[in-house]
Amino acid sequence: MARKATIVCLFFLCAGTLFAGGKTEEPPVYNDTWTLCITEVVTAHLAPAKAAAGTLAMQTIARSLAGVDRRVRLSAEETYYRNQVWFAARKEAAKKIADKQKQRDELLYQGNKAWKYRKEIKKIDAELAKLREEAAKADAEVPLIENMPRFALTADNLAYKFPVPPKPGKEYSFCTQQKVDGFLSSELTEFHERLVLDVKFYSLFARAYTYEDTVIFSTENIDDALVELGDRIIEHISQAPPAGLLVTAEPDDALITVNGRFAGRGESEFIERNAGPAAVEVFADNHESYSETVDLPPQELTELSVRLPALPIAGITITTEEPAVLYRGALYIGETPFFLSAPLDTRIPLMAETRDQKSTSTAVLIDRSTGTITMKPVKPPKEGAVDKARRGFYSAWGRFWIALPIALVVNGMYSSYVSAYNLPMGNRTEEDYNTAKTYQYAAGGSGILAMGFGVEFVIRLLYYVYVSNKERSPLAPPAEPPPSVQPEPHAKLEPSALETPIAPEDGMDAVGKIETE
Repeated sequence: MARKATIVCLFFLCAGTLFAGGKTEEPPVYNDTWTLCITEVVTAHLAPAKAAAGTLAMQTIARSLAGVDRRVRLSAEETYYRNQVWFAARKEAAKKIADKQKQRDELLYQGNKAWKYRKEIKKIDAELAKLREEAAKADAEVPLIENMPRFALTADNLAYKFPVPPKPGKEYSFCTQQKVDGFLSSELTEFHERLVLDVKFYSLFARAYTYEDTVIFSTENIDDALVELGDRIIEHISQAPPAGLLVTAEPDDALITVNGRFAGRGESEFIERNAGPAAVEVFADNHESYSETVDLPPQELTELSVRLPALPIAGITITTEEPAVLYRGALYIGETPFFLSAPLDTRIPLMAETRDQKSTSTAVLIDRSTGTITMKPVKPPKEGAVDKARRGFYSAWGRFWIALPIALVVNGMYSSYVSAYNLPMGNRTEEDYNTAKTYQYAAGGSGILAMGFGVEFVIRLLYYVYVSNKERSPLAPPAEPPPSVQPEPHAKLEPSALETPIAPEDGMDAVGKIETE
């Protein structure tokens, strides 16, 4: 039994030794991130009103560079970073050996006993031998450098904060202080009422400016100029070859966009752009939209085929009591009676206008129960009726507030004369009586006039509100279906010549006929 236990223990020990010996540790890869800093644009030669374009330019370039994923290191740059890591590893190993040798020398001055001194010397010599082996290993092993590091902007740049650019001769120390592999500096000047942006890129490994570019633009085309400049900067900084993209879509009239830019209908032209992610969107009427972010590898053509599924379609017949022109929103679509097809559960704004300037508007919801809707255009208020009512209201308001204080003042003067005439000790004369009588008539007339202006003020206010509400045309449908909406059971709807009915497919409603309960 003891022999079997011993054999089992030896088996597991040998197995553990074999697995431990078979496991290999992968060497580390250094410099897996390449960081860029965008400095503040120099606008010392511009007026403050135009200097704001510099901040806009840096923010636009920062947004463009934020989409860069990787940077391809050329052989010279890869050698530079390898030598850096190699030198740092050998320097660290040499420092450890020097510190340990210093510790050994200091044992002579510690006054230890002979046996303890020999013991410490033996221990330190063993450690020194191990450190020398590590130094030899660091000197012999070539470190691995990431040849396609991840590209990144500084945290300040991502928050649209740009540091002051370094002075000439301080570029290398600026990179080491910011802990970046390069920086982008720029200057904005003016040339014959146009703006000139000069951009320079400083590389840490080259210790020099390796890229310069200039773009001239006006305030009207600043966006296009900055996008074009951003593409050139990305091409230089990423060092990656361009990628190709070709998109085909069904139906044939589908609208294709790449990163928000128009790329074609049905089939895009061959698109050459920087490698990395690209946002592709496809749209078509009465079809579901498509959106996807495609990763474009360098020096490869990516072909994307998209088929948009059709939405379920229903129809509606638009009629009016007299012939009218029909608009869908602001777009002319035909004359009534008109057959309109659209996807289910779609709310469509409609406006009908007759030749004698009658008009009405509403919004209809296309659903399975919709059959026919009758719109009733009405005569709008006369041109300028609202302005005329508004002017009349303000005029009445002014007259009332002028007549009222005058009436109050005249009535006060009349009361004063009457009180003076009625004093018991006063000397009443016929002239005082005539004066009081005159003010009595004036007070009565001014009061009647103020009251009349007040009544006019109220009437004109009510008329102004009435005309304003009458001229407005609500676009939203009423809460309850209007009496004019009368679904016709099994009504056959004839399509207009301007809108061709769509043949029903699987999962779609018939367009030519709508059945209601």
